[in-house]
Amino acid sequence: MLTIQEWFLSAIAIAGGAGGVFFLLFQFVGKTWLENKFTQRLDYLRHQHDIEVARLRVEIDSMLNGTLKLQEKEFEILPKFWELLDNCFLKTLFATASSLSYADIDRMNEQQVEELLDKTQFPASQKARIREANPKSDLYISYLTFERVQDAMESSIELGNYLSLNGILIPVELKDKLVSITTSLAEINHRVRAIFIHKVPGSIYDFNVVVEGLRPLLKEIENNIQKRLASHSKPFAD
Repeated sequence: MLTIQEWFLSAIAIAGGAGGVFFLLFQFVGKTWLENKFTQRLDYLRHQHDIEVARLRVEIDSMLNGTLKLQEKEFEILPKFWELLDNCFLKTLFATASSLSYADIDRMNEQQVEELLDKTQFPASQKARIREANPKSDLYISYLTFERVQDAMESSIELGNYLSLNGILIPVELKDKLVSITTSLAEINHRVRAIFIHKVPGSIYDFNVVVEGLRPLLKEIENNIQKRLASHSKPFAD
């Protein structure tokens, strides 16, 4: 029969052995649980990271595509606008020029007159009036002047329409300059046409100096357009 002392020692030994097994079991299970939780959390973070990277990639691609499309439109619009602007400026300058030389039609024989008229864009009715006129020079010069005035007016309208349609795609600072010179040319051509066709008091030749006054702005716009197009030709990395 076990004494009390022997029984107590046996209980401690049994309890101590079970406690060790329990501790080892807890340590193994706890470590596995923590590793699983860590792995799950890591997988979740990786997944969220992949989602964010994909979202940013789509956003960046969209921005780049939009930028490239805008640049393509500017490459199309700006050179065309410059062509129209330069053409309108020169035609307006030509329409208001006073120091132009003309063929002396009054000194020509009938055959020479016909050859000269054949080179013009005059309608048949105007050619007939010139043939019958005496002297012919005033009428001939008047018709040529009308052509220049009308041509300048039409080029001004074309320029204004092009700016109205495409101005939204042009940078604001540059657009302001384009609007300024386009408006000025339109006003000049309207007044010149009113003087020449509707006989409003004034001289169309007085506006030549006004057109010349726009030349610095024209040059500034040319430089701005060249710089704008050059900036688009640089790689994004720059």
